Amino acid sequence: MKLVDNQAETVGGLLSPRALNAEDAEKKQRLVEAGNEAFDGEDYLRALDCYHRASIIDSSDGAVWCTLAMAYANLDMPREAWRSYKLALLADPDDLDTLWFAAEFLFNIEDFSISRVFLERYIGLEVDTHRQAEAHELLKEAVRQIGDDDEIRERPRYSGSDDPDFGEEEAEDFEGFEFDDENAELSDDDDDLEDFFETSLDEDQEFQATLSLELTGMRSKCSHCSVALPLDAPFCYSCLSPHVYGS
Repeated sequence: MKLVDNQAETVGGLLSPRALNAEDAEKKQRLVEAGNEAFDGEDYLRALDCYHRASIIDSSDGAVWCTLAMAYANLDMPREAWRSYKLALLADPDDLDTLWFAAEFLFNIEDFSISRVFLERYIGLEVDTHRQAEAHELLKEAVRQIGDDDEIRERPRYSGSDDPDFGEEEAEDFEGFEFDDENAELSDDDDDLEDFFETSLDEDQEFQATLSLELTGMRSKCSHCSVALPLDAPFCYSCLSPHVYGS
């Protein structure tokens, strides 16, 4: 699956594979494990913080983007979740976990047509018959919701997207968030993180999912330091804070 042409290049190598030194590899692993523990405990703010920090260390790891997407989704931040899923798929378009969770996410927000595309691709790649059967059931329901009586395809045929972008919303001016750019310690004090996201958690962010990403140009700003950013930048390239869309 090819989502958008040359996005890794246009974002300045964000998704380019990199070799981590031993210290960074250990730090990333520690953050991922802490994020997984927080996620399992339904502490999604904590999980998001950990996964975000891991994505700063290694932005080429599609699995990190996928788990970050899941944290955003559980915090009712669908635009940020979808952005992270798209980055995960750009990093590894054949990753089964990302394909499944992205399809499930799209189904839950009632973007059945795009969910169908990912489910069909997932079914074409998955070898586990039980998982295939589960995906077929979700695919049948997506097709029913679409109202399409055509035969369900074995594999999707998708080679790009000219879909419209998300829009030109800018992030709100959140206060109180400080990002530890050294990623040295995992603080138990989540007050800053809660202050940073508290407005977004209650927002009804309706949007139409598209397969395009705007990773060039300056059409948004960092909610922490106000640096101009590409609309779909996943984090501020200056202060490294998460890039949160405005209402």
